[in-house]
Parts: sequence; structure tokens; C-alpha cells
Amino acid sequence: MGISCAKIPSTDVHRSACILVGGESRRMGQNKAYLSFQGMPFVLSLIALLKDTFHELFLVGKNNDLYGDLGIPFVQDGYPLQGAAVGVASGLRAAQHEWLFVCAVDMPLIKLPIVSLLDRHISSASSHHLGIVPSIQGRLEPLCAFYRRRFLDVIDRELQKKRTPSLGALFRAHPTIKLDVPRELSESLTNVNTPEEYRKLH
Repeated sequence: MGISCAKIPSTDVHRSACILVGGESRRMGQNKAYLSFQGMPFVLSLIALLKDTFHELFLVGKNNDLYGDLGIPFVQDGYPLQGAAVGVASGLRAAQHEWLFVCAVDMPLIKLPIVSLLDRHISSASSHHLGIVPSIQGRLEPLCAFYRRRFLDVIDRELQKKRTPSLGALFRAHPTIKLDVPRELSESLTNVNTPEEYRKLH
């Protein structure tokens, strides 16, 4: 589904990655994917960060017309419901490999050290673990996390009830690895949802 990328050198386990671009950006008032930070749109910055790290990389969203010229595959989010869990489910359904790294396009400060911190725990994950998620003082950040393919079954059960589940609640309710993030990496998990938060980046 996605473009072929260089392997992560830490293990032989293949991983996929997707960037969620399906949010409505209501609080921001414009498409967050194309907001600029350090001279580059959020979405292009994340593509540059991830494309040589994962074996497969693609976008997940509602409208391919906005992203068709970026040079990586686009997966249509076909669920009628809204919410991040819907995008994650679409990504898991499309991914070629068992482990999928998911990040939101409104997290322009993500850096490789936080990805590597999570990635290193894949080899120690038991067969029961469904995901690996960072935690800051007990607050989980499921939009910068690894999901095992079987996590799709968990999300789908909730979607069949015609409701969009909280990803954080699902991570807490099922066997997952929750990693405390060192202070020096916590900035990587910054979400930019409002004009005020965007101004603070500069």
C-alpha cells in the first residue's frame, strides 16, 4: 500500500507508519496539515521524518484531493463516523505489516528519539500486547504510538456500536505497553489545535 522505505536498523521486524490527516481543524480554522513550521508544512515535515525510517508510509484521511501531489499513498478513511479512532482503524486495515506507527499531522515537534523509544519495545512486547503508547505524568498520547494489527478488532467492536471510542481508554482497557517519556522528549508530543498554540511554536 505504501512506498518502500529503509529498514529501522534496531530489529528485523517490519513496521508500517501512517500520518492522520483527516481532522476537521475546526478550532484552528484552516487545514493544519499545511501550516508551516521552520519553513515546511507540518505534513511535509512528518513525511521527511518518517519516510526513510519505516518500511511503508502512507496518509489516512477523508479528502485525497488535498494530498495527491505529496508523493506517498493516500488511504481513504471510509468510515461514516468521525474521530481519531476511525483513522487508526483505516490505517490498520491498510497496513502491510503487523506493527503500525500512527501520528497525527498536528504534531510537528515529533522527532526520531521518541519514535525510537517506542520502537525499541516492539522486540520485548509479548503476544498479548496490542500497542505501545507514550505517557507523560499518566496522560497517554495515542496519536504518537505503535498499534498491533489486532488492535483493529478492538476498535471495530466499538465502531459496530455506532460510537467512536477513546483511543486512550482502549489503551488502558487492553494489554498494552505504556512508556513514561523522559522530560527531554515530552515536547515531541505537543499537539497544535488552536491559533494560540500555533503561535507558541514560533
